[in-house]
Formats: sequence, C-alpha cells, structure tokens
Amino acid sequence: MNKRLVWLAPIALAVLLSGCSISVHTAYLAPRDLTRHSVELTNRTRIGPEARFMETYNFNSMGDAITDEFERAKAWSYERHAPDTATLSLTFATDAIADLLITCELTFDNQDGGTHECDYEFRTSRMGPDRIELAGSSIGTFRISAI
Repeated sequence: MNKRLVWLAPIALAVLLSGCSISVHTAYLAPRDLTRHSVELTNRTRIGPEARFMETYNFNSMGDAITDEFERAKAWSYERHAPDTATLSLTFATDAIADLLITCELTFDNQDGGTHECDYEFRTSRMGPDRIELAGSSIGTFRISAI
C-alpha cells in the first residue's frame, strides 16, 4: 500500500458513512440543438446515388433545413442521446408520391465534429401502406459550424 495516500482512507470512510453523494458532471460534446448551425458531411464510403461525396445542411433561425443547392427539407429532427451521440433525420420530397429520408447517427469526437453513419431511404406513399426502400448509405466524418 502506498503510505503517502493512507491519509485519504479516513476521509473517504467519513464521506461514505455520512451519506454524502458525489456527483460527476459530464461535458456534452453533442449540441442540444442545430438551429443556426451548418452540418457538413464528408463521405469516405458511400453506396447509392443519393450519397454524395460532400453534403451540407444549413439549419436557419426559422427552423428550416436547406442544402447548399437550396433544396428545402419537408421535415427534420435532431436528438441528442448521450454526451457524444445524436441522430439527425431529414426528409426531402423527390416527387408527388416519394420522399427521400436521410438518417444519420453522429458520434462526436469534439464539439465541432466527429464521425457519421447515414442511411438513405425512399418512402413511397401510394394507396395502401407506405413502402420504404433502402437507397444507399454513407460513412465518414462531419463538421458543425455556426451560420
């Protein structure tokens, strides 16, 4: 036993017996919200025509999501699951009966970015239940910046 740390034993025992609790605060890498931010995906591996080499989504102050090509998302959501993980989902209209659904699992290495895994799916809405087909996937890095 290290004799230099022996003095800590009575203090630790006193804290334990007194019922005190020690709380640990976790620093969040994943932001709470993406409003007024831009997410740039760089796809290292991509399958399917929907996954491009680079994709940028801008989340303006009005709650809209717009690509660099000025395509406006029908809907989008962002949910932080843990200090370093979140899910980003976007829906774009492709025609009168189909939507493109993009779902990205984000893992933050720091507050400005990390790695992503995205799925691209087509949802077709005709008479009857919606039909969803996998249209591609991508793996790579992402970067978040204020706009």
